[in-house]
Amino acid sequence: MRTGPVILAAVLAAATVGFGAGFWAGSDGSPIQPAARRADLRDDRTRGSGVDVFTRLAADGAWGDLLNHLEALQHTELQAFARERLRLFDLAEQLAARGEQPDALELLSSYVSLNPGDAKAQFLLSDLYQMSGRAEDALEPLFAILDFPPDQGSRDRARRRGQLLINAMVQQLVNVGDIVALVDLYRSLVLREPGYDKHRLGLVRWLVRAGRYEAAASQLKELGNVGVSDDDVDAVRGELALAQSALPVARQGHMLYTELHIAGTPVRMLVDTGASWTGLRTDVLRRVGAIDLGRSVQVRTAGGLVTARVHRVQNLVLGEMRLSQLEVLALDTLPSGVEGLLGMDVLGAYPRLDL
Repeated sequence: MRTGPVILAAVLAAATVGFGAGFWAGSDGSPIQPAARRADLRDDRTRGSGVDVFTRLAADGAWGDLLNHLEALQHTELQAFARERLRLFDLAEQLAARGEQPDALELLSSYVSLNPGDAKAQFLLSDLYQMSGRAEDALEPLFAILDFPPDQGSRDRARRRGQLLINAMVQQLVNVGDIVALVDLYRSLVLREPGYDKHRLGLVRWLVRAGRYEAAASQLKELGNVGVSDDDVDAVRGELALAQSALPVARQGHMLYTELHIAGTPVRMLVDTGASWTGLRTDVLRRVGAIDLGRSVQVRTAGGLVTARVHRVQNLVLGEMRLSQLEVLALDTLPSGVEGLLGMDVLGAYPRLDL
C-alpha cells in the first residue's frame, strides 16, 4: 500500500507520540525499559561455557543465523522453538527500546516473512513500524492478521488498532486541509481491503468533499454493510445529494441573499462568506424561540471582529438542507432589510451557489 510521501509526512508526528517518553508498550502491553547493549551480551559469552546458541548469535547480531536456528527447531523441537520464539520477540523489543529500530525491524520482519501467520509477531512488527514513524507500513501487519486471523480476538484487536492508526492519519490530513491526500488514503485502503465497507464509506465522503460527485456516486453503488450501519449509508447518501444540490440565492448589487426557515418562520439572510458563524438579529431570535446558552464568543464577520451571545435555534430548512438545531450569534447591527448573516458554518455544506 502506498499513499505517497504527503501522507507519511503528515502522520509522522502522530505515529511516534506514544514513544516520546523513553519507553514503549510491548506486545503484551507492559512497558519496555532499555536493556543491556549488545556489548553486554558479548561479555556474557565470556562468563562461562553455558551461554546458549541464541545468546551467542544475538550478541553478534547474526540475525540470519538466528532465524536459521529457530527454523531448525521448528522442524525438530517444537517446545524449544516456542521458547526461542518468545526470546526473539523480547530481543526485538529490547533493540527497539534502546534505539536500534533498524536491527529490530530487520530481525522481526525477516521472521514474519517466514511465519506470516504468527499474529503475535505481526502485532509486534506493527508496533516497531509505528515506533519508527512508518505509519503506512504499520498498517500492513494488521491487514495480514485480518486476511487470515487465527481467532476472533486477534481479528477484533487488529481491527481496533488499525482503525486507531487510520484515524490518526486522517486527523493529521484534516488539520492541514489536504483533501486530495485523504481521497488517496481511502482509495488505497479500499484497494487493500475491498471487502470492508467502512473504507469505501470514507472514500465516498472525501470524494464528495473534493467535489468529485460522479466518482462518489459510483463508489456508493458498491457500498455494502460490512463495518457500516444502514444509518451510515443513508447519511453519506444524504451528503452526496446535498452536495449535488445548490443553495438558492438572489443577487442585489454585490450582495447575495437567501431565505432561511427557522421553526417555520422565514428569515431573510445575507450570505456572508467572511463570517465563521451564522448570526441573527436579536428580535428574530425572540420570534423563533431561540435559547440563550449563557456564553459569548468573539468571531469574524465581513465587518470585522465582534463579540456576541450564543443562542440555539431548532428546525432549520435552507433549500434542500435540514438541520435539527444550530448555534447562532445574537447580532444587533445588520444592513437594512437583513434579519441575519449566513456564515460558513452553514455555507460550508454547499459547494456552489444557485444564482
